[in-house]
Amino acid sequence: MKRILILLSALFTSQLATSQGLFYTEYRWERVPSIHLLDGDDVKYPAVIFRKLYVAELSVDAYNANTYTTEHQIIHVNNDAGVEQYNKVRIPVRSSQELIDLHVRAIAPDGKITEFRRENLKELQNVKGYANFKIFAIEGVTVGGEVEYYYTLKSTPQSYGRLIAQDDVPVKDFEFRLVYPKRFGWQVRSYNGLPTGKEGNFGDSKKSISITSPLIPALQDEEYSAYKANLQRVEFKLESNGTTSNMMTWEDVSNNIIHSLYDWKAANKVAKLLKPLKLEELSETDKIIGLENYIKNNFTVQEGSNESYEDVREIIDSHVANEDGIMKLYFACLQNLGIKNQIVLASEREDGEFENDYVSIYRIRGVFFYFPQLSKFLIPADASMRLGAVPDNVANGIFIAYAVKDGSTRYQVHTLKPLPPLDYTHNKLGTKATISFASSMETPEVQQENFFQGYRAFQMRGFYAQVQKEKRDDFLKGITLSGMEHVDVIKREIAGEKTDLSADPDSYFTIKTNYKAPDLIEKTDKDYLVSIGKLIGKQSELYQETERKMDISFQSISDYHHELRMPIPEGYVCEGLEAARIDHQVVVDDQVVMAFKSDYEIKGNEVIIRVNEVYKVLYLPKSKYTEFRAVINSAADFNKLVLILRPR
Repeated sequence: MKRILILLSALFTSQLATSQGLFYTEYRWERVPSIHLLDGDDVKYPAVIFRKLYVAELSVDAYNANTYTTEHQIIHVNNDAGVEQYNKVRIPVRSSQELIDLHVRAIAPDGKITEFRRENLKELQNVKGYANFKIFAIEGVTVGGEVEYYYTLKSTPQSYGRLIAQDDVPVKDFEFRLVYPKRFGWQVRSYNGLPTGKEGNFGDSKKSISITSPLIPALQDEEYSAYKANLQRVEFKLESNGTTSNMMTWEDVSNNIIHSLYDWKAANKVAKLLKPLKLEELSETDKIIGLENYIKNNFTVQEGSNESYEDVREIIDSHVANEDGIMKLYFACLQNLGIKNQIVLASEREDGEFENDYVSIYRIRGVFFYFPQLSKFLIPADASMRLGAVPDNVANGIFIAYAVKDGSTRYQVHTLKPLPPLDYTHNKLGTKATISFASSMETPEVQQENFFQGYRAFQMRGFYAQVQKEKRDDFLKGITLSGMEHVDVIKREIAGEKTDLSADPDSYFTIKTNYKAPDLIEKTDKDYLVSIGKLIGKQSELYQETERKMDISFQSISDYHHELRMPIPEGYVCEGLEAARIDHQVVVDDQVVMAFKSDYEIKGNEVIIRVNEVYKVLYLPKSKYTEFRAVINSAADFNKLVLILRPR
């Protein structure tokens, strides 16, 4: 929500401020640098950051208000991986920013200095539609040497910011400083163990809030974790400007958003757009479903800041919008149809949840609609979803109630609530497969059905609709036959692929495949080895041996059910079935929240193996890691299951 979250620069210019020298104009690195000494554990990392400085300075005078952001890093490189990781630096430069100062050098172990050459500075334009990147390659980076750089960005005044302090390598000598005129006030909040900010004076007419730490330990990414949300970080926002206090509240953000969404000039064009859809006589639910299907089947959401992507009238003409623009189109259509709704700002688990008493713009990762009368959500920018559930990666949300009267929007109230995903009972998926040796023992034939419900069905329908027709076979093969390299598909049938079906989370997307699979069989002297576990597809393995640092954050709630059948050929017996019996679970408060259970039975001459694997929750404390790992690895172990067909 790029534009509708920008606060007016007038917040900074209500009074005259006395200007004094800026921090960046006086800041220098050491004229003769020396290589830093490593401590015992430092050598096990690809690099060590010996200096990490971040200074954001607000400068206000009678005519201008700007923010100057200076960053300085010194990185000691320990090995080739460190060289590869740190021999390039990327500086994001948004349209409101200008790179005004840049110093870069590499220091070799023997003290030789290689200065930055300006021709090495490259620029990537319009990355993901919103920002440019200054990229520079650093020459002379060697193992045992160091990389050092500092730069300053000048921008329009920034009312909020965030700095990730922690990294996957140790950070020594960390310093954060916010510098501002004395009449201003800021709220600074530290997370995940970073020290709290200390307020003090900075010269005669300025104040500062600083955070320092002699060592921030490395935090390396772990599978099944909300890594970014767990990193030590600091967030800051403007609290007062000398005349107004308690600035930038959730009410301010809510007001800003609802006013920015309403485009009264487009009313006539919206009415003309909706007229052929004949929604007037439908129920409220069917009106929303009809509107959503029409927009998602006929309009394209593009990344970019093109003004035409955010003007409802131009969007109706071009059928192209960005995320802000598509929200505005839905907003206008819902007003035309008289359908009551609320706006929801959503956080994601990876970035951290919202807090009632602190506004974090960086944690706003999605904006969509909620219909309280239906208890359902509409996600405008996600073409694969339909009226009903929230995305499965969100955490909590700010629900904004508003009214439209006399051609303008009016904020009413906002509420912070959790955004629970679809329950596991609506997220069934799995494989039903029968192996046949009727034609050949060396090349068995498989009749297989893969079925998906809930979030997986939403995703599969979306991918299937977007992928080019000539590549759909590869897409479907990747879903259904990921455990095998060599297959000969005889026949394939698809059902439930229409994205409109996603309005019903219990509807299934199914793929039926008849194929020959030589990969399933290996001939030994007299026996045949049947890799029956491959039928459930490739599985994740989790063999982290180091101490778990972070709590467990699972990707998606799901309920797997597999049924694998194999008639035993005449003259053979089947051995190795005991390995098909696996049983692991995670119990929290006397409730099974995650489990993997597989077993078998023999009916007549047919082996039947059933697998039930369920994940009912998204979070687990790290104290449950051992049990969680056992459940995850059970699926990987089952995937390796091999049965033996041995002559009698």
